[in-house]
Amino acid sequence: MQLQQILEETGLDRREISVYLAVLELGQSTVLPIAKKAGIKRTYCYDILDALEKKGLISFIVKSNRRRYSAEDPRKLRIRLNNQLIF
Repeated sequence: MQLQQILEETGLDRREISVYLAVLELGQSTVLPIAKKAGIKRTYCYDILDALEKKGLISFIVKSNRRRYSAEDPRKLRIRLNNQLIF
């Protein structure tokens, strides 16, 4: 199963998927590179990152007074999808 398909099945929308994949590819990063990679506006990227954080897919640390985001392991998504199928 492709990661894109797993992300869709977990209920993420198109923009959330693009931001998650951008963070996954970039590794630990600030908002501007994530927004550029995902092809969305920086200001909107904050909202998407917050939503993904609430869903447990993105985490951040503060370093030099800037948030640096990183993606959680994609295997977590498979576990989440399996749990949704059970319930």
